[in-house]
Amino acid sequence: MKVIPADIQVRRGATLKEAIEIMDRVTSGVALIVDEEDRLIGILTDGDIRRAILRNVDLGSPIEKVMNRSPITATRDFTRKQLMHLIRCKSISHLPVVDSRNRVVRIIFAHEFINGGDLPVRAVIMAGGLGTRLRPLTDDLPKPLLKVGHKPLLEMIIEQLAYAGVKNVYLSIRYKGSKIEEYFGDGSRLGVHLSYLKENKRLGTAGPLGLIREDFAEPVLVVNGDILSKVNFKRMVDFHFENDAEMTVAVKQHVIEVPYGVVEVENDELVGMSEKPVLKFFINAGIYLLNADIKNHIPHDTYFDMSALISLLINRKRRICSYPIREYWADIGSHGDYEKAIDDYAKNFQKNSKEEPENKNIYALGGR
Repeated sequence: MKVIPADIQVRRGATLKEAIEIMDRVTSGVALIVDEEDRLIGILTDGDIRRAILRNVDLGSPIEKVMNRSPITATRDFTRKQLMHLIRCKSISHLPVVDSRNRVVRIIFAHEFINGGDLPVRAVIMAGGLGTRLRPLTDDLPKPLLKVGHKPLLEMIIEQLAYAGVKNVYLSIRYKGSKIEEYFGDGSRLGVHLSYLKENKRLGTAGPLGLIREDFAEPVLVVNGDILSKVNFKRMVDFHFENDAEMTVAVKQHVIEVPYGVVEVENDELVGMSEKPVLKFFINAGIYLLNADIKNHIPHDTYFDMSALISLLINRKRRICSYPIREYWADIGSHGDYEKAIDDYAKNFQKNSKEEPENKNIYALGGR
């Protein structure tokens, strides 16, 4: 990623929303807050924005409400070894390099600087479900191979991972898993190395992790195979490290508009009333990032859901963080969800492309 500091500078007094627009346009995940003479006075990361969302901070608020006023910086005379040491010791994702007047001359992105662009995680995609609610579409095809737009949903997820720099991907398969193996092979055509975790029985949403027999140190990114999203995996990994989390759970705000007046009752007395209230909740988005040792808590070849793993870790006082998704996200579980996802794909994933889906008919399925 070639990012010029001037492209991600934001003047003091700007709003969080304005900073987000710059981050998203440049896909940097960071904004540099400068004064009238372009001197660095603060830094705002994508993680800062998401933590603000969890606290219900209004995105119309000034950036000063959230920004880091004492960012870690380096100077031009730092050697590569010194830069690497600073990034690792401080666990930072973005390091501004400043001149003698505190103006940013360069911005270093940690995972690119240290890992050459590879994201330091492995990924597991849960692709073994029966897809019962999508029958008859899934009578002959596993749900992850259903097409959204012009390619299977699972292919889109793998491409997202490859684009983010993830090289090693496991596919957990069961129902009609041979069709998934036949379609993807070793993953080389998509720029990843694919390994297969074969479920001989239902193992739930976490149990397949117990099939991994390899030892490794990097975190594991787990993605449900029936999700269509624009989640930026690089930013989620940055958030995980910034918060020193042992597990990070992606969450999405869900809004319910109650079409009636809601009354509050104590015993037989009405003590309050709200007219058509709007209720907001954060729901589990089916994307998780776990430190490598967490998989040791998962039993081998046993049904085990993510909800059970999360409860177990909470009871053991492990650090679990929530990562609020503000990008497009959809769970494809029913025929209605699937039809909406196809419409959404045309609006949200192709608006900058002249390419049309090969088939708008949701019943036209198939392989390559």
